[in-house]
Amino acid sequence: RQMCIRDRYNNGNYSQFVHSVKLIIGSYAMGVTGEMIFEGLHRSGLKAGDRVLVHSSLKSFGRVDGGAETVIEALMRVITENGTILMPTFTLSNMSAERPVFDVLRSPSEVGKITEVFRRREDTCRSLHITHSVSAWGKEAEGVASMSVTSAWGKDSPFQWLLDRDGKILMLGTDYNTCTLIHKAEEDLQIPYREMTSYPGSSLILSDGKVISNSTKVYVRKEGVVSDWSAFIAELKGKHSGIAKQVQIGQASVSVVGARELYDITVRAIRQNAYALVKEPGNS
Repeated sequence: RQMCIRDRYNNGNYSQFVHSVKLIIGSYAMGVTGEMIFEGLHRSGLKAGDRVLVHSSLKSFGRVDGGAETVIEALMRVITENGTILMPTFTLSNMSAERPVFDVLRSPSEVGKITEVFRRREDTCRSLHITHSVSAWGKEAEGVASMSVTSAWGKDSPFQWLLDRDGKILMLGTDYNTCTLIHKAEEDLQIPYREMTSYPGSSLILSDGKVISNSTKVYVRKEGVVSDWSAFIAELKGKHSGIAKQVQIGQASVSVVGARELYDITVRAIRQNAYALVKEPGNS
């Protein structure tokens, strides 16, 4: 016989399915509200006092009443000032610029509307890095922003800070392919297809307007190396699906995963196959 939708779910999962459908329909009809986002983030397992790194896509929600600021405010209500929110505010165009400049107050984030609105708030502060800065809000924000970062994902980076404190990663309508923490595993293991790169002649402009020579670096892929996370992401969603708590908010699929869990899985995958995250030589 033809299986109906209810037959495909046990009672608990079916209720969750119905709840998700109602949220999606509601997002089309009236837009996603701050209360919807707040409630959904609570269902994701986030709580007051958490330290969380956020990867985001505003358009994934559908229409959001109040736009990016609504998403940010809802997240702050959940985490509270006792926790800390980090968002990537990367300036990736500097990787190919001649004599690039990073201005901590004025260089816009190039990784989404939510991150740029977050960066521009008066109650956030931003770390110094020529390409991979992070903006922060909350109890430990100033400590994160003032870290003396050398390498984007090194032992003195905000990503190490998150790992050391059992932080979480929140994906708002994004997938694992946005998780910069995975690059940290590559750097820590010194994989053969990346190398450390500095940017001679580049400079950083501090919040007081002072210009200093840039000494920050990035562990970049070597020329000709092609990224390919497809098999690894399939394993994360299959064999390791239990590490993520997923909810639906409007049209957005939202996931929360422990930073340490994701990092450890990545390390094991690379140790088993050094080319787990790229097309192997000769196959590109």
